[in-house]
Amino acid sequence: MAVTKVKKRQGSKKTKKAWRKTDIRDVEEFLEDKRLEERLGVSFKDSKDEDLFTVDTAPDSSNLEKYEGFQKERRNKIASQPPRCFANLKSDSKVPDPIAKRNRVRTDEERKHPVLRLKEAELKSKGILKAKEITRIRSRQYNAQQKRNKPKPGDFSKDLWDEDKPLPGEMNSEWVLQPAKEHNIANSKLKEMVIRYSKRSKPSKIAAIESPHPGVSYNPSFSAHTELLQAIANKEMELIKKDKHIKRVTSNMFQRIPREQAEADWMKEMSQGVPVLDAEAAKPDEEPTDNKDFKAINPPTNRDKKKDLKAKRKAREEKLKKTVRERTKAEKKKQTDLHLLKRIQKDLDEAQEKVNLVTQKRKAVREASVGTTRRLGPRKFEDRPEDFNLASDLKGSLRSIKPQGNLLADRFSSFQKRNMMHVPPAISGKSNRLKAKKVKRYKKASHKMEWEINPYERPGYLKKKQAQSARALGQK
Repeated sequence: MAVTKVKKRQGSKKTKKAWRKTDIRDVEEFLEDKRLEERLGVSFKDSKDEDLFTVDTAPDSSNLEKYEGFQKERRNKIASQPPRCFANLKSDSKVPDPIAKRNRVRTDEERKHPVLRLKEAELKSKGILKAKEITRIRSRQYNAQQKRNKPKPGDFSKDLWDEDKPLPGEMNSEWVLQPAKEHNIANSKLKEMVIRYSKRSKPSKIAAIESPHPGVSYNPSFSAHTELLQAIANKEMELIKKDKHIKRVTSNMFQRIPREQAEADWMKEMSQGVPVLDAEAAKPDEEPTDNKDFKAINPPTNRDKKKDLKAKRKAREEKLKKTVRERTKAEKKKQTDLHLLKRIQKDLDEAQEKVNLVTQKRKAVREASVGTTRRLGPRKFEDRPEDFNLASDLKGSLRSIKPQGNLLADRFSSFQKRNMMHVPPAISGKSNRLKAKKVKRYKKASHKMEWEINPYERPGYLKKKQAQSARALGQK
């Protein structure tokens, strides 16, 4: 079969549409190669083989020292260069910038005036520095010292707890309180706190996950399952007995009687001891016939019976004697109390012994309650009822057995049992809702009537006052 040669289409080139049909891919590839050579700086044709290729050769044992020196020099050169992570920020093109002079933000040192720069250099040569420069130098020295004093990794020869920093001079003053001194002592009580924290016991000795009763298993033994059911039955019997006792001593203790009889009994009970008044007894008593003169407790005084000077002197002497007797009695009591020191000391010893006994009892109770469930909230902790399956619910496989219990409720109860959280109010049955505050209501001045603002403008106010005045004048 003969291959027919396609004749190249000839068309007008005077429009842009015609030029688009021309294949210029070879031209674009050539120009792209030229641009790449310009970016790399040297063309591949003009480059030497040594610049394009490298030959890796292992060093000889004789030139090992020379090789190590070369590697050290190479490492120093790499360390002096900027990190490779910043290579993307640099331009990898060898094409020179068409704009040779660009605007650049000058540094603070470049923006300084030459006269000021010379003046600062002169002051620095004389040893006169700025406060900022002095602070910077001290910070460098302090950081260098801290770096030198920093222990090396794995060096534990230094005991951090044996060093107690002394108090500053101003803290040793007698005017500084002890709490302020304790607050400013660095690491003085830290060792004691760490030791106390390390010796501190756990909130509870109860295991985080307790092993269940063997009778809870999906395939328990007959004795374990019977023991579990018997324990649960005993608990239920105790609850039933408690409920019966409460009903017996409350509602069942009183008889049911009608309302009318209860009111009659109440009236009869309230009227016990009240005398019943007859018609004749209700008459008022006759006036007493005793017409004796009334005498006051203190008889009336008379001007002629007033005290003379002798009586006043006698009263003063008697008052002075009374004061002397009271003071003498007080002094005798003080001397007598000195002989009671043994009895007082004995009473104090007995009181201290009682206090020590109570302290020991409380300490024993506290030690005995360590690790047990405590009451952390408004309600005492009540353990969840134990899960169980009846004999009819037991199956031979886990797929067909009826699941019992709730994992979330079990973990929640375990936290409460191990003193890690208290019983929340929502569970304890107490309402946590706050009482609504009473809103103070008042009437705005713009909503008041005229007589509410000024009582004299109330309708009929003047007539009412006039009538009151007329009645008052008529009574007089």
